[in-house]
Amino acid sequence: MAKLNQRLSKTKPTHTPPEPEKFSIVVDGTDGKDVLFATRGHDTIDGGADNDLLFGLSNLGGADGHDKLYGGLGNDTLVGGPGDDLLDGGDGVDNAFLSTDVVMWMPKVGAHVDLALTGAQNTRIGSKTFASVENLIGTLKADTLKGNDADNTFFGDAGHDALSGRAGNDVLDGGVGNDRLNGGDGDDLLIGGLGQDRLTGGSGSDTFSFTLKAMKGGNGDVVTDFKAGENKIKLSSPNLSAFKENGFLAGKAFHVGAQAKDGETRVFYNEDNGKLFFDVDGTGAQAAVQIAKLSKNLGLTHTDFVL
Repeated sequence: MAKLNQRLSKTKPTHTPPEPEKFSIVVDGTDGKDVLFATRGHDTIDGGADNDLLFGLSNLGGADGHDKLYGGLGNDTLVGGPGDDLLDGGDGVDNAFLSTDVVMWMPKVGAHVDLALTGAQNTRIGSKTFASVENLIGTLKADTLKGNDADNTFFGDAGHDALSGRAGNDVLDGGVGNDRLNGGDGDDLLIGGLGQDRLTGGSGSDTFSFTLKAMKGGNGDVVTDFKAGENKIKLSSPNLSAFKENGFLAGKAFHVGAQAKDGETRVFYNEDNGKLFFDVDGTGAQAAVQIAKLSKNLGLTHTDFVL
């Protein structure tokens, strides 16, 4: 028996097999809604049909390889990770996340992405190639996100972001931070979010959206190019539900002046300095809060406001 054990010990492997997740793999999804993770190798993942969620990171987190993610059919969500990746959304309206807390990938710097570029681009969080991707979700840092001719939707998340829609009917949401939003061509929706933002609609019939409950103490947003009769200001507040007429702010609830006219005034515009205010009671019992600063002498009416 001792001699047998000696022979077996001599035939044992002298190296450790590589961890399975170090291999490069190819994963094909189903015709349903798949959630697929890559390994730490250089992987290829194809979501197939339906609305899929593809991660170029291991489900254990950590550094990943240079992956190729193909959304296929459906409205897919692609998360490349810090490697040099290809993100191809395929058919449908597809999203690319530039960070994610699902596997704790939070870049230390903001991303720079231009969807109008073809081929690989340096995004500061790895070299990325974007194809058939319409929408971007930014990091917690300062991002610079630029659109293309499609209808893009950008969410800056936290950080002082610069979002540019270019052509198409875009939705730009700065999130938290002092952001700069530029809709470009098309009929765009601009949402500054929390922070002191600078909003430029560009050409087209643009809408600037404000949630009044988030404006404790006022809002420092600046709208640079509002055009009365062409653009709209969208106001969201339960305090305005009784002042809605045919989708617009009621005429009695709007006033041009330095303060509210009476107890029915809810929004007033000081044409001398361009400041726009929300007044919860119109009596002065509660101080009015600033919604935004517009240009002076715009000739605003109640139909410039949608609820």
